[in-house]
Amino acid sequence: MKISFVLPSFNLSGGLRVISKYAELLANKGHEVTVIGPNYYKESIFDVFFKKILPARFNKNNYCLTESTFSLTYFSSDVYDINILDKCRKVKKTDVPDSDIIIATFWTTVEWIKNFDHKKGKKVYFIQGFDAIDDYYRTRVINSYKAIDNKIVVSEWLKRKIEHEISSNVDACVPNGVDTKQFFYKKRSKNVDVTFGHLYSPYSFKGSNLTIHAFKTLKKEYPNVKLIMFGNSKPKYLDSSIIFFENPTQDKLKKIYGRCDAWIFSSLQEGFGLPILESMACRTPVIAFKTGAAPDIVNSRNGILLENKTIDEIVHGMNTIINMNNHEWEKLSEGAYETAQKFTWEKSAHKLEKVLIDIRNL
Repeated sequence: MKISFVLPSFNLSGGLRVISKYAELLANKGHEVTVIGPNYYKESIFDVFFKKILPARFNKNNYCLTESTFSLTYFSSDVYDINILDKCRKVKKTDVPDSDIIIATFWTTVEWIKNFDHKKGKKVYFIQGFDAIDDYYRTRVINSYKAIDNKIVVSEWLKRKIEHEISSNVDACVPNGVDTKQFFYKKRSKNVDVTFGHLYSPYSFKGSNLTIHAFKTLKKEYPNVKLIMFGNSKPKYLDSSIIFFENPTQDKLKKIYGRCDAWIFSSLQEGFGLPILESMACRTPVIAFKTGAAPDIVNSRNGILLENKTIDEIVHGMNTIINMNNHEWEKLSEGAYETAQKFTWEKSAHKLEKVLIDIRNL
């Protein structure tokens, strides 16, 4: 098949990392794959000034990135074609080769491709998150779910969420995988000073503030407990007892996961949650809210699935880990590792390929 992925931008987001994996794996299966996306723009003094006044509304295009945030790190493979546009602009039909399948990867890209003619391929919307969390864009996001009939999501939670919003079925659920050659860690015992980990995000729906508050609450009872976080940006106000790694390398990530006794996944809304499987692959159990892929993956054999999305629930989960003896923790750790082995990118790519073939043959 000839498959075109239309990207909203090129950056270091988890969603684009997923797209890059599928582009490479589908190309390795013999498909002709092309990835298309906008270039970056150069900020003027005017841009810098008004972004400070209206940071959430200034980027009227919703896809343009500055040179400092633009990155081709995930798209360095030579097994597929990549078309970086001449400047920061929408993708036009003339930018896309004639294809069997054209895949929108974000709600803005749905708006770009929805009126492309059939020569550009049967349209598919690959959805990795419920993006209607900002009232300013909500109508456009919901309309994007309705604009393309063929929809693929990455978790059953996301499938139910979107089907509820649009009163229409989602075609398929293709869960993400994990690269167990990249993410792995040796067998180990529980730390004497129990250590928790968390992927930090400044966005409130990611729940980092809940994890930080839970940690501070727990520390009153257990002064030696530790919290390690990483993220693209460092919090403005960071407690000195929290260890933070800014933009760690992929090799560093496995070492961060491997230092922890449990990984905290406290997102209030999430399409999948890559750290769930990445931490499990490093033999780290997961404490998780019931969002994204957590309800499908996390259970009593590999972690703790929390009933309510509250600080008290996170504290309860952390307490459970602290009070485990070493044998109990090692059993949970090994269960996490065994779970991750079931979710390979090769299996996910095979399932995605089958779904795309079925759509092409409709």
